[in-house]
Amino acid sequence: MTFWFRLINRTKMSCISVMFNSKSNASFCDGYQSGKFEMRSNITTLFLKIKQVDLSDSGLYFCGFYTDGRPSFTVIHLNIKEGSDEPHDDLDSKCKKEFDGIAKLMIVVLGSLTVVLVMVIIGLFVKN
Repeated sequence: MTFWFRLINRTKMSCISVMFNSKSNASFCDGYQSGKFEMRSNITTLFLKIKQVDLSDSGLYFCGFYTDGRPSFTVIHLNIKEGSDEPHDDLDSKCKKEFDGIAKLMIVVLGSLTVVLVMVIIGLFVKN
């Protein structure tokens, strides 16, 4: 499970969005419409796009991964500078997830399978 939270008034965490895996659609929490925020993910990186960024979007954002029964957070400080009445461009924030045990195991299994298949192919060519 992956998620984005925002710190409100330095005291309260507010859920922005949640995804259950990298292929699922994001679910937006109360008070956060999908038109302003866009969440997407691949296996190792989690993205949050804020459309039409303004001064009120400044603050601390937390992206998190919940794997193996424990959460892992990355903090992103967004500071929008005052001085322009024009809307700012969209902002795309991201955080990376460390490979978990399942991903490492899959790499080892697929690597081993590749070696075995190459050996079988070489053996078939040598036999003929």
